[in-house]
Amino acid sequence: MQNIKYLHIIRGFAALFVLLAHAKWPFWIGGTAFLKQTPFWELSIVDKIGTTIALLSSNGTAMVVIFYVLSGFIITHSYEKNRWSYKEFLINRSLRIYIPYIASALIAGVLLIASYKLASPLFNAPVKDYHQRVMTSYTDGLNLTNFLKTVFFIKEERVNYFGFNYVYWSLLYEMIFYVIFPLLLKYLRYFFTAVAIIFPLHIIYQPLPEINYWYLYVTEYLLYFLSGIYLYRFFTSGKIEAYRNNFFLKNNILLPLIIVLFFSAQLLGFSAYKSLSFLAATIMAIAWIIYLLFYGAKNGFITRAFIFLGKISYSLYLIHVPLLLFFYSLVFYLFSFYSYTSPWVYFLFASLVIPLAFGFYLLFEKLSFGLIENHKKRLRKKTVVESVSVKTS
Repeated sequence: MQNIKYLHIIRGFAALFVLLAHAKWPFWIGGTAFLKQTPFWELSIVDKIGTTIALLSSNGTAMVVIFYVLSGFIITHSYEKNRWSYKEFLINRSLRIYIPYIASALIAGVLLIASYKLASPLFNAPVKDYHQRVMTSYTDGLNLTNFLKTVFFIKEERVNYFGFNYVYWSLLYEMIFYVIFPLLLKYLRYFFTAVAIIFPLHIIYQPLPEINYWYLYVTEYLLYFLSGIYLYRFFTSGKIEAYRNNFFLKNNILLPLIIVLFFSAQLLGFSAYKSLSFLAATIMAIAWIIYLLFYGAKNGFITRAFIFLGKISYSLYLIHVPLLLFFYSLVFYLFSFYSYTSPWVYFLFASLVIPLAFGFYLLFEKLSFGLIENHKKRLRKKTVVESVSVKTS
């Protein structure tokens, strides 16, 4: 798979999308409130474009689904390439996930304290739900109990994750995937068949309130990981080559299909049945993976930019919410701004997050990479020693 490096483009796109979706929470009043003030047809061309982009970048969870499909594909590739034992695999993934994760939780806690101190008049008299949630996280969530729960991806009913870093919810599903991964590989067909049957039933009954994590994992999120594993197996089996000249796999068909699925995922996100939007995102991810593995990408500025974002995507995902909160509070402290009507302001603050996320990547993700590489070296040395002892015995 010589083009596998281009899959960073998908990861980078999804990470940027999630960043923009979350930047709107503090830095835009929202589409409904904005259009109540000024009907769409009365907006300037610039604001019409900005509003359209803002409304079509609201379903951030659909992009998280894309991360799950990619995880299924890439983790399977890594697992089979390195021939990990189950223990080695869990050590590898724990080093990869936990070092940046714990660092981000501690930084989020510090930034929440700083943010509250800067803008306490605003959070103590909340104007919108975002302010109320920040205040609750500060008053009730900055304690050792909540930190330890956050370490295990457990969220309190009323209080958010430690440091008000609400994106941690998705990492619980990722870690469950790692724990049961060998089992999924061994019984892939059975798991996939069972989830494919359950998923439509889940869509029908999805509007039920208070659905718990385990229910969602079994009925929905597991399907996205399994789709990535199944696609990888399809590639490595050689079967995909038989379909290479298929009409639907030609580049001039796949690209429009990816675009249509993207808009479908966003528009379906406004419906009561959001799982349909996640299904569209899953098919979009599959089509995009196939496209990039078949046809690659031109090595231009946009490609390099998204590959860069893809490489730092985990750091960007972990740290963007605390940074956005801090920027929001700092601006309030300096200028008393707390309500933003322009559909373009959040782009500015989102852009400020990226270089800081890169700094976080260099400090903490690189550290985890180094520890993983040392772990691999120890395993290779152990294998060599065992091989020599077998030959000499």
